[in-house]
Amino acid sequence: MKNKISKIAAFMLAFVTFTFVLPACEVIDQEPESELTPATFWKKEDDALAALSGVYGELKWLSGSWGDWRNGLFLMNMGDIRADMIKYSWGSQCCMVGLVDLSQQVVSPDNAYTEWAHFYSLINRANNFIAFAPQISAAAPNYTETEMKAMLGEAYFLRAFAYFNIAKWWKDAPLILEPVTSDQQELNVPKNTHEELLNQVEKDLEMALTTGYLQNTVSMKGRATKYAAYAMQTEVFLWRGKYQQAADAAAKVLAGPFTLPANYWESFWGGTGTSETIFEVFFTGQNGDYSFMSKVGSWEPGFIQLYDRAEPFTNLVKASGDWEQEGQTTYNYTGRGYHGYGQKYWWWADSRVWKWSGRNDTDLKAAETDHTEYPVYRLADVMLMRAEALNRASNGGNQQEVIQLINAVRARAKVPAKSIDASATMFEVENIIMDERAIELSVEGKRWFDLIRASKGRPTYLADKVLMKYPANQRAEIRSRTRLDNPESWYVPINRRELQLNPALVQNPFYN
Repeated sequence: MKNKISKIAAFMLAFVTFTFVLPACEVIDQEPESELTPATFWKKEDDALAALSGVYGELKWLSGSWGDWRNGLFLMNMGDIRADMIKYSWGSQCCMVGLVDLSQQVVSPDNAYTEWAHFYSLINRANNFIAFAPQISAAAPNYTETEMKAMLGEAYFLRAFAYFNIAKWWKDAPLILEPVTSDQQELNVPKNTHEELLNQVEKDLEMALTTGYLQNTVSMKGRATKYAAYAMQTEVFLWRGKYQQAADAAAKVLAGPFTLPANYWESFWGGTGTSETIFEVFFTGQNGDYSFMSKVGSWEPGFIQLYDRAEPFTNLVKASGDWEQEGQTTYNYTGRGYHGYGQKYWWWADSRVWKWSGRNDTDLKAAETDHTEYPVYRLADVMLMRAEALNRASNGGNQQEVIQLINAVRARAKVPAKSIDASATMFEVENIIMDERAIELSVEGKRWFDLIRASKGRPTYLADKVLMKYPANQRAEIRSRTRLDNPESWYVPINRRELQLNPALVQNPFYN
């Protein structure tokens, strides 16, 4: 039975703590202990802080910590590499075969990006915290009920985040809400349905919000707040077609103390969050706590170019007014996308993702000590999700607020305002929103899931968009081979190793 502990993706038996900073709270600096158990660990406030640090630690790995960089940047890649805006580059061919395969729509159960171990490790850590943190209050009087509930809210939020991403990527998966604390527990757990996972996501977010657990403050950079939960609710409701609820949840975020910085790039260059930040994964740039994001999209020594622009992105940026021509063949983007003042990012050897690798207008970050945050939710994202929700909820009838939201985002990027024809259909308006999201949120792990949402009511939309990044003479073959018109193909298979370790799992039907 003991070897079953890896079956649902490496659940932790011991409460192994990590050394890193939880922003807005004290530094957790404890050595891992091999004999920690619920009976010996949950005694004092520092234990709660250490345990919560462990939950956030898994989120760091998923979003771009140095860790195992060959399949790091998991959240970014699962949301972008299969979509139409970017494609793999030479760095992926050299070191990240799984990324190359996904970019070419070759999706197999042996791909590293079908491994869910870190998601379930995060879930088990959150389950442990939810189950055992409340008992500290009795043992440690200085650990107040208010503090305990605030941290519980964060654990519920993080568990919801993990299950939501599992649902978006694998569709169906095991739903486990109790902590694994013994090698005698049954770990041959079958899958739950997509809807069951999403129901639990909604419950966890409500648990964090309605009980007053999560804090209102926005000064807790890198930690979950009520606004982060409202932002996730917005996306969850959009995903499930609950459009008015999505619009209402977004309105709660927009009523908060967030503003768009005057310079688009401030949201990525600063290292400490900005007035746009709602929830981000925080890196200190010290003691090994580095972000891998600045290391992608560049050819300089010490960097690795994983991505390149796909043709649809190029065409969209040119059509949107985010560029100006310099001569006949090169362009300098003045708005968003790949950017640097006075530098030309049209050259094959200079295709940087400047929002991640730039330190200012012209200089690269030092990749070895970078602390670029990964923006899970930021204001422009929520503004455009509200526009999407309002458009769907009104069947295209609420054009005035929709275009106001779009143009507020475009104004910050210093690109021309858009207009919507009064006769435009809901889908035509949604196309404008999706185009705006594609540029504003490029290489932030959003696009694939945007395409899935926008496919509701028009089933070939995703395939039509994605196929445009491949040469015209290959599109028919790729469409036939990948069956991208089948919604089941939009999700990935369960990793082969998980199927071998857990006989209760059944492969996602598209991949049988």
